[in-house]
Amino acid sequence: MDPQRLALVRTGAPRGSGSGYLVGPHLVLTALHVVRPDERWAGHIEVHVGHPRYGTDLVQRSARVCWPDPHKAAPPAHSVDVALLWLDEPVETSGGPVRWGRPGGVVPVPFEGAGFPAFAADAGSMTQCEYLRGELPVVSTSSSGWVLDCPVWPAPAGSGERPWAGASGSAIFCHGRLVGVAVEDNPTMGWRRLHAVPIHEALELTEFADLISRHGHPGTTSALEEVIAQNAVRSDGEEPVRPPTHNGRPYGFAPPAESTGPVTLPAAPAELVGRQGPLQQILAWLSPDPPQEAEFGLQTGTVVVSAVAGMGGVGKTALALHAAHQASQEGRFPGGVLFADLRGYSTDPEVGPPAVADRFLRALGVKDDDLPASAEEKLDAWRTVVKDLARRGRPLLVVLDNARTADQVHPLLPGSPHRALITSRQTMSALRGVRRITLEALEPEDSLDLLERALRAERDDDRIATQREDALRLAALCGHLPLALHITAALLRDVRTRSVAAQVEALEDVRTRLDALAYDDKDSEGRPLAVRVTFELSYQHLNADQARAFRLLASAPGPDISTDAAAALLAHPGAERLLHGLARAHLLHPDPERQDRWSMHDLVRVFADERGRVHADTDQRAAALARLLDHYVTLAAAADTHLETVAGLPVSDRFPDRATALDWLDAERPNLLAAAAADTGACTVLASVLTRFLDHRRHFEDAITLNTTAVRIHQEAGDRHREGLTLTNLGLALSEVRRFDEAVAAHRQALDIMNDCGDRQGKGQALTNLGLVLSQVRRFDEAIAAHTGAAGIFRDTGDRRGEAIALTNHGAVLDKLGRFDEAIDIHSAAARIFHDIGDRHNAGKARNNLALVLWEVGRVEEAVEALTAAGEIFHHTGDRHSEGSALTNLAYALRLVGRTEEAVSTYTTAVDILGSTGDRLSQGKALVNKGALLVELDRFEEAVSTYTTAVDILRDTGGPESADAVCRLGALLVRTGRLDEAVTVLSTAARNGAAAALCRQASSHAAAGLTRQAEVFLRAAADAGHLESKVNLGVLLAEAGCAQEAEDLFRAAADGGDANAVFNLGVLYEKTGRLKEARSYYLHAAAAGQRGALSRLWSLTASQRGQDTQRTVLPNRPATADTGGVDAGAMLESLYEELRLAGDDDRAQRIQPKAAAAHNERWLRHGGLQVDWLSRLDLERLGK
Repeated sequence: MDPQRLALVRTGAPRGSGSGYLVGPHLVLTALHVVRPDERWAGHIEVHVGHPRYGTDLVQRSARVCWPDPHKAAPPAHSVDVALLWLDEPVETSGGPVRWGRPGGVVPVPFEGAGFPAFAADAGSMTQCEYLRGELPVVSTSSSGWVLDCPVWPAPAGSGERPWAGASGSAIFCHGRLVGVAVEDNPTMGWRRLHAVPIHEALELTEFADLISRHGHPGTTSALEEVIAQNAVRSDGEEPVRPPTHNGRPYGFAPPAESTGPVTLPAAPAELVGRQGPLQQILAWLSPDPPQEAEFGLQTGTVVVSAVAGMGGVGKTALALHAAHQASQEGRFPGGVLFADLRGYSTDPEVGPPAVADRFLRALGVKDDDLPASAEEKLDAWRTVVKDLARRGRPLLVVLDNARTADQVHPLLPGSPHRALITSRQTMSALRGVRRITLEALEPEDSLDLLERALRAERDDDRIATQREDALRLAALCGHLPLALHITAALLRDVRTRSVAAQVEALEDVRTRLDALAYDDKDSEGRPLAVRVTFELSYQHLNADQARAFRLLASAPGPDISTDAAAALLAHPGAERLLHGLARAHLLHPDPERQDRWSMHDLVRVFADERGRVHADTDQRAAALARLLDHYVTLAAAADTHLETVAGLPVSDRFPDRATALDWLDAERPNLLAAAAADTGACTVLASVLTRFLDHRRHFEDAITLNTTAVRIHQEAGDRHREGLTLTNLGLALSEVRRFDEAVAAHRQALDIMNDCGDRQGKGQALTNLGLVLSQVRRFDEAIAAHTGAAGIFRDTGDRRGEAIALTNHGAVLDKLGRFDEAIDIHSAAARIFHDIGDRHNAGKARNNLALVLWEVGRVEEAVEALTAAGEIFHHTGDRHSEGSALTNLAYALRLVGRTEEAVSTYTTAVDILGSTGDRLSQGKALVNKGALLVELDRFEEAVSTYTTAVDILRDTGGPESADAVCRLGALLVRTGRLDEAVTVLSTAARNGAAAALCRQASSHAAAGLTRQAEVFLRAAADAGHLESKVNLGVLLAEAGCAQEAEDLFRAAADGGDANAVFNLGVLYEKTGRLKEARSYYLHAAAAGQRGALSRLWSLTASQRGQDTQRTVLPNRPATADTGGVDAGAMLESLYEELRLAGDDDRAQRIQPKAAAAHNERWLRHGGLQVDWLSRLDLERLGK
């Protein structure tokens, strides 16, 4: 346990304080319930890292939950009570990686930890950390995992708070291994017993283990070590059982020792990038110690094999060599480390087991005269030698690189305590008991790291760092494949003046990309540095059926393919078997989450497509692609029948139900869109059959792209009628993304076409949709005409559903116009029609719209009833977005009738549903409404959390809703005394473009007499450079007597060109008796167009009349016909004289024409305009 890695976790909730431990520069381990108090995600998390007695670098960071994913469904009740927090900025500490343990044996194991429990003298302070210690009885059982017996017996606080509160999330260590996370106490045991979640339960979860391996402290893996008591005795009374050791010391702490046996390893690449997790896993597997064998249930002599698999060029050999070299340097294999390239994928002949055995025997010192002659005898001799090494306690490591089949390696595998490490492009499924690692392409950041290191290796080359965006694109074009990245780096090294963008351009053309990924040299193992050659070596080992499948799969449109779709493409009875064969060769990748889907690496696909074009005729490629497109179109049309909302209509039996059809459409959407882009026939059909699905899932940009292409195809074919139908669908999608002008044009064009074709039904649809868009742009009269015309057409043609839709849209327009009684009648009529024809989904929409009008006229209880029914209908039909919208409206209605607890609960459900649809704007607005309700209920902490989440969600929406959420959160934080947090939130928002909104909100606060809130808002906006806020903040401060700070603000705004700031400087100087300076600033403000400066200047000059005998300043102030007016002409003329006499000729010349014009007009009426310190705020109301 490292005290510098202790963490105090604060969430702001009433019980929102807990403990944690820094397991990576960005990662803090804690308990799930700490960041999810009261079954709700904490809106704001603050983490303090460090310990005051172990260094002075205590740091504070903002954090968010990164595991489990808070954007997914709420964790189930039985979830592991563990969470990982992601710090917004890293915290670097000294020391090594975190090592994980699992207590074993039967003897209690000592534990230690540290946390921040309530019974500490000043709980919640970093200076009051409590050391936790005691024993962990392994044999005890608890529903919460490990039992922790503590010598400390704290008493409960007088407030009734549990004394251990705050210790939740503390990391628990046994013998330096982190074994668990404290989660609860046990009052029945007098508070002397805690419970901890076993960490191995979390490490068994893929996402958790992946985060730990990728983002833990350098060297961290997800490997577990058994931890037992130091003084434990075996049940048979024999020797003590101890923690895993190496050379008599705890494993991992042994000093390096040289191997005494032969080491025939080639040199490893200089650096290994992005593979630290796999490297540590292999090193853990390569331990030859008996405790490790016992952990895996191995008997002496058992073959222990680790295999690194993956596609060609992914870096298998580099990883194996690094692991073998490190194991050798640590002295793990005194018998030696032997290496052989089996050339399974090589232009040279494969190397068989007898030849390898011969080489190994020679390396181990067997003389030529003693070597057997036959192949079998050599293998027998090899087995004899390794058994002798085992008997003498000299473990051996055998590295077999580039194997193709299990037959190549099986005769060479030694038994324990020896170890074998294999690399292959095959999975080697025939070998039993193999512990496998499959390498994938690098992560984007690791790809950049590899390029950066490769270019800086020989000279100070900063092209990757300075051309980062181009470098990211370059890495993507390389498919993040290490071989391709190394080739690209070599090409860049050769031409120092070549930009990264130029290298990107060389790879952009997919037809020549593989040509560009070749370098005229070989790697350290003598293999060509060319991606195409690497793939060719895998391809040439495929059988004829596999090779054909490989070539055809590259022709399939879209990023992946399902097993069923592949079967249609290949038309082969053993299609699934062929897919698995290609996957074993790592030329095809099975989806780890959806076992029936397959994909190719980008560069492998380019290679396969090259070969496919060469063999297009023999493979009958065109016919295969046509089968696949027919498969997609047929199933898409079948799935669409399940999206029909009218009950009783026939549905396809290709899908058992609506949910299955939607699942298929969701999974195949990218492929369906790619198919449409690849084939005009598929495009026109899919544009029609995917309309409901794309609208249902709100994929509007996809719908626009698809229908735009289909419209062009119909135009080119001269099919006017289908062009009109497609334009209707295009217009609907355009209106959903608020491209209203284009939507109106599309619908009008569709209407003209339907008129020309004589299609009254189509004309009704075009009118309905046109009316919708016209209503959205507030052209209500035109919208009503369109809906009325559509309803009449549908009524004449007997289309009751079309009539009801037109009525629903008509009612919505009447609602907007305030014609509520008419709207209620029309919505009610539409709902009755939908009910009669069995269209539940549209009946729900009609009820929702009816409810909105009902609460406008005060019939809120009826609105609640209608919205409840609408929500149930949308839930039944699977329309998640409409369900979320209906529930948002229902929550508001419940709030109006005083059913506030139900309203809060309904808002929560609506937020979750809207979040699942990806509509962040509606989700954020629902959160804001929920927050407002919580404020009304004085549930301020929950409101802060809710508003904080809303701010996070709305940040990137770009609309006024984001600024509204920030203002509400800031005001609440000020109201509850959390000024520092308010300043942080508002300052961030101001820097991100919300300064003007904060200034407007400050005006509202000032008008309501909330001076403190106004000041906080103005400071945030002023700090972001907002000139108006600087002026208004200066006014507030001047009124409060802070003249100097006010002057500084006025000057800063004046320097930015704000005339009001210049004017207020004049007011400030006049108030403080600096009249000459005041007069000068009034002159400048008036010259800049600040109207109040004229009146102020007149008043000041009039009061000085007779005092200045040097010159005449202003004439008498004559009254205008309207009380309160001034002779503007005379004032401007005098102002012109003032500026000219002051030597300000430039401004005098600008004033002269204004003075002349005003003189001619003679009167400029101010109409009693009040001129005071504030140009935008009412200071009298502010001071109330």
